[in-house]
Parts: sequence; C-alpha cells; structure tokens
Amino acid sequence: MTRFLPVILTAVAITGVAIFNGFTTNRWSGGINAKAEACAAYLEFVPTEVGPWVGEQNDDVDERIRDVAGVVGEPISRRYRHRDTGEVVDLWLIVGHSSLIVRHTPNICYKTAGFRPEEEDHHYKIPVEGEQPMTSWTNLFYRQTPDGQAIQLRVFWMWYKPQPGAPVQWDAPGHEVNDARDVYAGSKALFKMYFTTPARSPDELPDESAATKFAQDFVPELNALLANAAEGKAPPTVAASEDADGAGEAAADAA
Repeated sequence: MTRFLPVILTAVAITGVAIFNGFTTNRWSGGINAKAEACAAYLEFVPTEVGPWVGEQNDDVDERIRDVAGVVGEPISRRYRHRDTGEVVDLWLIVGHSSLIVRHTPNICYKTAGFRPEEEDHHYKIPVEGEQPMTSWTNLFYRQTPDGQAIQLRVFWMWYKPQPGAPVQWDAPGHEVNDARDVYAGSKALFKMYFTTPARSPDELPDESAATKFAQDFVPELNALLANAAEGKAPPTVAASEDADGAGEAAADAA
C-alpha cells in the first residue's frame, strides 16, 4: 500500500488544485462571473470620439480568441484615427477573471505571430493630466512580411483592478511581466488594456509614440467611466434613463 502513497497524494493534490481553480474562476457556478459581467457592461459606453481621435467600428473578435483571453462580455477592439495627422492607434480593452486576463501578454503573443522584440520589456509612465501617471509595460516589435515589407509596432499594456473607494489606476506591477499573476491572483474582475501603433522608426521613443498622445486624451474619459464600475454604480446612460423614467413617473403622479 505504501508504494502507492506518492501516486495517491499526487492525485489528491491535483484534484484539490482543480477544485480550487474551478471555484476561483467560477467554473462550478455555470461559468457566471457576476462581478466581471457587471464591469463588462461599462465597455459598451467607452467613447468612440475623444478630442481629435475618432474610433472606427468595433471589430468582431473570434470566439476562440475570446475564450483564450478570458474575455467576459463584449471586448473593445477598435482603431482610433487622429483627424488632423492621420495617426492611428489600436485599442484592446477587456475584462475578466485574473487567471486568464494576466496571461497572453504581447511579449508572448507577438512572438507567436512572427514579431521579434527590439527592446527589453520595460516600464513606461504615461502622464495623464489631473491624474496619477499610468504605468505600463512597453516594447517595440518588428516583423518582415513575405513581400519584404517591414512592420514596426510600439505596444503598451497594463491592468486595472476595480476597488471601491480607490481611484482608477492603471498599472504594470512588478519587475517582470509575469509578476502580474501574483499581484492580481484571484481577482474576479480585472481589466487589461493595450495601445498599439506603427512606429515611425526603430529609434522612436515611447514618449514620441502616437499611442502616448492618444492615451493622454482617452484615459481621463475612460477613468471617469470606470470609476462608476468600481463603486457598483449603473453605467451612465442606464443611470440617465432611470433618472428620466423616475422624473416621468413623478410628473405623472403630480398630474
């Protein structure tokens, strides 16, 4: 019997981990993550126009990509274009359980897509007027197409964990990209955001990137929206609709 003890203990350990993972990711509750779903409702109201930036129609995201990325609700996959300069920035904004949201970062996915990193992954602070700077990871990725075209993309990525009573703060915690797994472990609702834009040259610095300019215009409006999510308040148009309904009922009662 004792010779089977290591096998039995290993099986018990694996089963325990599977059960724990099932509960933390809501696998045993029909896959329903109420907190993430409540946060996902706000993504519908992410502005399509911010300052000089105009967003194009939200792209459809393949179901397989949604599953792998851990997306709850409708993701934002949208290109914004500057009215005057023509610069473009692609936004990827999702929410879900941290067990998947912290994974599949650009330093992994872009390599899989044939890009090579031109730098070491490093932190960059994006200044935001009237708020604390956003801390992101960033890197420059390069790929040559079969027809010889060179593609250079600057990518910024970061996370936000909604917490009641705390300001909206986007962050890229730790000294390594994978440190986010420990920092956000067990979080039922975690946002992840990418800014991606073509780099003008291999020497372009992060503060020269169109994505940095876009973030400075876009993030204050996004943060104002997500602050309601952290407090469990209704999305703005829903709240306005409820207020209007209430005013209509009050007027009817008065009549």
